[in-house]
Amino acid sequence: MSSYSKRDYKHLNAACGYAQLGLYQDAKVELDQLSDDCTDEEDIMSLSLWVHQELNEWETSLKLAEALSQRNPDEPNWFIAWAYSARRFLSIYKAEEILERAMEQHPKHAMIQFNLGCYASILGNQKKASKLIKDAIKLDASYEKLAREDPDLEGLRKSDEFLNGS
Repeated sequence: MSSYSKRDYKHLNAACGYAQLGLYQDAKVELDQLSDDCTDEEDIMSLSLWVHQELNEWETSLKLAEALSQRNPDEPNWFIAWAYSARRFLSIYKAEEILERAMEQHPKHAMIQFNLGCYASILGNQKKASKLIKDAIKLDASYEKLAREDPDLEGLRKSDEFLNGS
Protein backbone atom coordinates (compact mmCIF):
# COMPACT_ATOMS: atom_id res chain seq x y z
CA MET A 1 0.00 0.00 0.00
CA SER A 2 1.47 3.32 -0.97
CA SER A 3 1.39 6.30 1.32
CA TYR A 4 -1.70 8.39 0.84
CA SER A 5 -2.35 12.00 1.65
CA LYS A 6 -4.17 12.64 4.91
CA ARG A 7 -7.28 13.57 2.89
CA ASP A 8 -7.14 10.38 0.78
CA TYR A 9 -6.50 8.23 3.83
CA LYS A 10 -9.61 9.71 5.50
CA HIS A 11 -11.79 8.91 2.46
CA LEU A 12 -10.28 5.45 2.04
CA ASN A 13 -10.85 4.65 5.71
CA ALA A 14 -14.45 5.83 5.47
CA ALA A 15 -15.01 3.82 2.26
CA CYS A 16 -13.72 0.66 3.94
CA GLY A 17 -15.91 1.22 6.96
CA TYR A 18 -19.02 1.85 4.90
CA ALA A 19 -18.36 -1.20 2.73
CA GLN A 20 -17.89 -3.42 5.79
CA LEU A 21 -21.24 -2.20 7.07
CA GLY A 22 -22.92 -2.94 3.74
CA LEU A 23 -23.40 0.77 3.00
CA TYR A 24 -22.06 0.48 -0.52
CA GLN A 25 -23.49 3.71 -1.90
CA ASP A 26 -21.81 5.63 0.91
CA ALA A 27 -18.57 3.73 0.24
CA LYS A 28 -18.80 4.69 -3.43
CA VAL A 29 -19.21 8.36 -2.51
CA GLU A 30 -16.04 8.17 -0.41
CA LEU A 31 -14.12 6.36 -3.16
CA ASP A 32 -15.15 9.07 -5.60
CA GLN A 33 -13.46 11.62 -3.32
CA LEU A 34 -10.02 10.00 -3.68
CA SER A 35 -7.42 11.86 -5.72
CA ASP A 36 -6.64 10.42 -9.13
CA ASP A 37 -3.07 9.53 -8.22
CA CYS A 38 -4.17 6.81 -5.78
CA THR A 39 -7.18 5.28 -7.57
CA ASP A 40 -4.82 3.13 -9.64
CA GLU A 41 -3.55 1.30 -6.54
CA GLU A 42 -4.51 -2.40 -6.48
CA ASP A 43 -6.00 -2.27 -2.99
CA ILE A 44 -8.23 0.67 -3.90
CA MET A 45 -9.23 -0.96 -7.19
CA SER A 46 -10.10 -4.11 -5.26
CA LEU A 47 -12.30 -2.20 -2.81
CA SER A 48 -13.91 -0.32 -5.67
CA LEU A 49 -14.60 -3.60 -7.49
CA TRP A 50 -16.33 -5.00 -4.41
CA VAL A 51 -18.44 -1.86 -3.99
CA HIS A 52 -19.48 -1.72 -7.65
CA GLN A 53 -20.39 -5.42 -7.69
CA GLU A 54 -22.53 -4.99 -4.60
CA LEU A 55 -24.26 -2.06 -6.30
CA ASN A 56 -24.84 -4.18 -9.43
CA GLU A 57 -22.81 -1.71 -11.47
CA TRP A 58 -21.58 -4.36 -13.87
CA GLU A 59 -19.92 -2.20 -16.52
CA THR A 60 -17.62 -0.57 -13.96
CA SER A 61 -17.06 -3.91 -12.22
CA LEU A 62 -16.14 -5.47 -15.54
CA LYS A 63 -13.52 -2.80 -16.28
CA LEU A 64 -12.00 -2.96 -12.81
CA ALA A 65 -11.83 -6.77 -12.72
CA GLU A 66 -10.33 -6.93 -16.20
CA ALA A 67 -7.69 -4.36 -15.25
CA LEU A 68 -6.89 -6.23 -12.03
CA SER A 69 -6.59 -9.58 -13.84
CA GLN A 70 -4.23 -8.05 -16.40
CA ARG A 71 -2.19 -6.34 -13.70
CA ASN A 72 -1.95 -9.44 -11.53
CA PRO A 73 -2.64 -12.58 -13.61
CA ASP A 74 -1.33 -14.81 -10.84
CA GLU A 75 -4.44 -13.99 -8.78
CA PRO A 76 -7.27 -16.26 -10.02
CA ASN A 77 -9.93 -14.35 -8.10
CA TRP A 78 -9.56 -11.37 -10.43
CA PHE A 79 -10.53 -13.61 -13.36
CA ILE A 80 -13.48 -14.95 -11.41
CA ALA A 81 -14.65 -11.41 -10.65
CA TRP A 82 -14.14 -10.46 -14.29
CA ALA A 83 -16.24 -13.41 -15.47
CA TYR A 84 -18.89 -12.71 -12.82
CA SER A 85 -19.27 -9.15 -14.10
CA ALA A 86 -19.08 -10.20 -17.75
CA ARG A 87 -21.90 -12.69 -17.23
CA ARG A 88 -24.12 -9.94 -15.90
CA PHE A 89 -23.07 -7.11 -18.22
CA LEU A 90 -22.20 -8.89 -21.48
CA SER A 91 -23.12 -12.57 -21.73
CA ILE A 92 -22.55 -15.99 -20.28
CA TYR A 93 -20.51 -16.76 -23.39
CA LYS A 94 -18.05 -13.95 -22.62
CA ALA A 95 -17.86 -15.09 -18.99
CA GLU A 96 -17.12 -18.63 -20.16
CA GLU A 97 -14.39 -17.36 -22.50
CA ILE A 98 -12.74 -15.45 -19.64
CA LEU A 99 -12.74 -18.46 -17.32
CA GLU A 100 -11.53 -20.86 -20.00
CA ARG A 101 -8.52 -18.60 -20.44
CA ALA A 102 -8.12 -18.40 -16.65
CA MET A 103 -8.25 -22.19 -16.37
CA GLU A 104 -5.19 -22.44 -18.63
CA GLN A 105 -3.27 -20.37 -16.08
CA HIS A 106 -4.93 -21.80 -12.97
CA PRO A 107 -5.86 -25.43 -13.75
CA LYS A 108 -6.03 -26.38 -10.07
CA HIS A 109 -8.41 -23.64 -8.96
CA ALA A 110 -11.68 -25.29 -7.92
CA MET A 111 -13.88 -22.21 -8.24
CA ILE A 112 -12.86 -21.68 -11.85
CA GLN A 113 -13.74 -25.31 -12.63
CA PHE A 114 -17.00 -25.03 -10.72
CA ASN A 115 -18.11 -21.80 -12.42
CA LEU A 116 -17.27 -23.23 -15.84
CA GLY A 117 -19.39 -26.24 -14.90
CA CYS A 118 -22.27 -23.92 -14.03
CA TYR A 119 -21.94 -22.14 -17.36
CA ALA A 120 -21.87 -25.45 -19.26
CA SER A 121 -25.00 -26.59 -17.45
CA ILE A 122 -26.86 -23.36 -18.20
CA LEU A 123 -25.81 -23.65 -21.85
CA GLY A 124 -27.16 -27.22 -21.99
CA ASN A 125 -23.91 -29.18 -22.12
CA GLN A 126 -24.52 -31.47 -19.14
CA LYS A 127 -21.70 -33.88 -19.97
CA LYS A 128 -19.14 -31.05 -19.93
CA ALA A 129 -20.78 -29.61 -16.81
CA SER A 130 -20.54 -32.93 -15.01
CA LYS A 131 -16.84 -33.32 -15.79
CA LEU A 132 -16.04 -29.78 -14.65
CA ILE A 133 -18.06 -30.11 -11.45
CA LYS A 134 -16.41 -33.45 -10.64
CA ASP A 135 -12.99 -31.89 -11.27
CA ALA A 136 -13.86 -29.01 -8.93
CA ILE A 137 -14.97 -31.46 -6.23
CA LYS A 138 -11.71 -33.42 -6.61
CA LEU A 139 -9.82 -30.17 -6.00
CA ASP A 140 -12.06 -29.09 -3.10
CA ALA A 141 -14.62 -31.47 -1.61
CA SER A 142 -16.74 -28.59 -0.27
CA TYR A 143 -18.01 -27.99 -3.80
CA GLU A 144 -20.07 -31.19 -3.67
CA LYS A 145 -22.57 -29.60 -1.29
CA LEU A 146 -22.70 -26.48 -3.44
CA ALA A 147 -23.27 -28.60 -6.56
CA ARG A 148 -26.36 -30.07 -4.93
CA GLU A 149 -27.80 -26.59 -4.22
CA ASP A 150 -26.55 -24.13 -6.85
CA PRO A 151 -29.47 -23.00 -9.05
CA ASP A 152 -27.15 -22.76 -12.06
CA LEU A 153 -26.79 -26.55 -11.93
CA GLU A 154 -30.50 -27.35 -11.99
CA GLY A 155 -30.22 -28.71 -15.55
CA LEU A 156 -27.29 -30.91 -14.55
CA ARG A 157 -29.09 -32.26 -11.48
CA LYS A 158 -32.05 -33.23 -13.68
CA SER A 159 -29.78 -35.03 -16.14
CA ASP A 160 -28.29 -38.48 -16.02
CA GLU A 161 -24.86 -36.85 -15.83
CA PHE A 162 -25.13 -35.37 -12.32
CA LEU A 163 -22.08 -36.54 -10.41
CA ASN A 164 -22.18 -39.66 -12.57
CA GLY A 165 -19.49 -42.03 -11.46
CA SER A 166 -18.54 -40.22 -8.26
